[in-house]
Amino acid sequence: MSPVFNTFKKTAREIAIAAALAGLCAPLQANIGPPVKVSLASADTARRGEPAVIYVVLQAAADVDHAEYNLAPPAGWQVIEGATQWTGPLKAGQRIEFQMKAIPLSDEPGELQASLRVPNQLEYKTSLNPDRMGGQFPEKAGVEEISTGKNTDRAAEEAIEARFEPGVPLPEPANATEPQIPGQPAKETAILEASRSTKGQRAAAVSINASGRFTYLDDNGVRRGLRNATVELWNENPAPSFGDERCAVGITDANGNFTLGANCGDFFDGPDLFVKLILNNSIVEVKPDSIFSGSYTARSATRLNSAGGNVAFGTLTVTGTSNRGAMQAHNLVMRAHQFMATIGESMSKVTVNFPGQGTFYVPVFASISVTSDRPFGDESAVFHEYGHHVLGTKAESPSPDYANGNCDEPDPGHCLFQPELGRISWTEGWPNYFGAVLHERHNVEDGYGTTSRQFETTPTLDFAASELDNIEGVIAAILWDLDDAANDDQNELGAGRRDNLNLSFNQIWNVIRNFDPSSDLFHNHPTSIHELWEGLREFEIGSINRISEVYREHGIVKPQPDVRASVIENPPSQLPRGTVFTLSSTVRNDGNERVNSAFTTRFRLVNTVNNAVVTIGTRTIAANMAAGASSTAAVNVTVPTTTPIGTYRLRACADSGSVVPESDETDNCIDSTGTTVVQ
Repeated sequence: MSPVFNTFKKTAREIAIAAALAGLCAPLQANIGPPVKVSLASADTARRGEPAVIYVVLQAAADVDHAEYNLAPPAGWQVIEGATQWTGPLKAGQRIEFQMKAIPLSDEPGELQASLRVPNQLEYKTSLNPDRMGGQFPEKAGVEEISTGKNTDRAAEEAIEARFEPGVPLPEPANATEPQIPGQPAKETAILEASRSTKGQRAAAVSINASGRFTYLDDNGVRRGLRNATVELWNENPAPSFGDERCAVGITDANGNFTLGANCGDFFDGPDLFVKLILNNSIVEVKPDSIFSGSYTARSATRLNSAGGNVAFGTLTVTGTSNRGAMQAHNLVMRAHQFMATIGESMSKVTVNFPGQGTFYVPVFASISVTSDRPFGDESAVFHEYGHHVLGTKAESPSPDYANGNCDEPDPGHCLFQPELGRISWTEGWPNYFGAVLHERHNVEDGYGTTSRQFETTPTLDFAASELDNIEGVIAAILWDLDDAANDDQNELGAGRRDNLNLSFNQIWNVIRNFDPSSDLFHNHPTSIHELWEGLREFEIGSINRISEVYREHGIVKPQPDVRASVIENPPSQLPRGTVFTLSSTVRNDGNERVNSAFTTRFRLVNTVNNAVVTIGTRTIAANMAAGASSTAAVNVTVPTTTPIGTYRLRACADSGSVVPESDETDNCIDSTGTTVVQ
């Protein structure tokens, strides 16, 4: 990649990338949310002129000394009773519920919008659409049954089947939760397990082998399977019977296919079967951004009076734009989770709130909030937020104050390519890199498109060197260049300038996971690009020269070697062509870092009239030459018989093969003070 101080070369590829980077210095949505959630809900339907009771719930996951709740001035509503503001402390686990009454002033009043602010944190926002009032929560997703016979789409979908190393554990199934009725505690879905039925209740029980596939259509119109989602087989029993009977539970495979074996039935005829998809497993739950809401679910049509045996539900496609986004968010988190599993990390469960009021991660809730335009238009944003989860649960992710005067218009935030304060550059830069890695590795098979942030090339940055380590885009670009195999140092700064280091993600993560940069008991992982370098030096000492070169390329100077020939003896006054003679020289490392690799010093004759050069020999200096060390040796060199007659000086050039990335590539050579005549 190009150093940030040099002219940005406008090749065709760079122009395209520059276009993609346009506007990235504008404020981004802040990505670490506060430790308190706020939700609005109503069991009443919004009817013009009729009072509706609006419930407000504040839920804290950590101690908060001061929190401020505010209801925005509601368009199309008149508040007639109750509080629109609240201020006070909250304890971890505390839940505060209060209510107000408001009257819709029209048939289509606007959304009720509220926010909760914690000092030195971001605002957590929520809204209540009148369409969601009266218990009409959006998690009751619709399903269009598009095939009732054999699963004819399975072969066509094989091309997008996920590929992971064998042995990756699959999630255990988990129950969905019903939407919570405002003013009442949450409850589990009411079910009657088949195993609980008493003798005689299932006289017509039959053995069933149910199969099918749950899918959704992405924004490109491509059908995608729901990856490792919970699926349940049910026997529908109309009221006032004992309730629906859950016959079996399992998970879909990586392409949305499922097979469930069960034994269940009705009193007098075959069971009335349907299958239900639940976006809730041991890895991820996707739910609307409301404390009152349960998981997104979807179900098939009912198969009446099944005779048992093989029951093919075919391909079931979840419809609706909002539902589609929830399905995609589920798949993206599953992809990220399983990616971490391939490097031996077992990640804890996250909740995805969709559609959220902004895109951010709340550590204390282990929750990701995603706006409705994110799951498809910029899937790296979902991966980015999951990167916060990875960093915060497996290493350290400082929660800085985003409201610091930088990039805070219109709301507190952060910028991709502008300096910020504190540890924002690391807290946001590493998830940027994580998102780019997931996009790069899985875009072809998952078809995300090309909207991911690019870090192969950075824009020209007009900032002082001391500010570059406070820019999250620079941090992400350094991490990317440590990882990728492309040599894209495009400014040709001299021999040794290359960034195709090709460290694996595993090697970088190993440093973040296991390097302890301080004696502080509460600081046990890198939280800056500088502490990462220290860890890389300890864990990857054999590559530290190249690592420092990547840092230098982005304007952040780290210790590097500087090899040079410091002494060369004068030649004999005359050297007949074909002569073999002994030449002594000294090579030093004047840098402040050891030399990882062995390198060659080349000896030449330099014509004093026309500067023509003739190579007469070499010597090799062994690897691991320490900073400040020198090496003196004599070698036999030969004057070629084809050397033109004339007067020459001797020249010694250290690292003539340009294998050592150095802090100064211009001081490698030295000429003798004396001359010789070749005849």
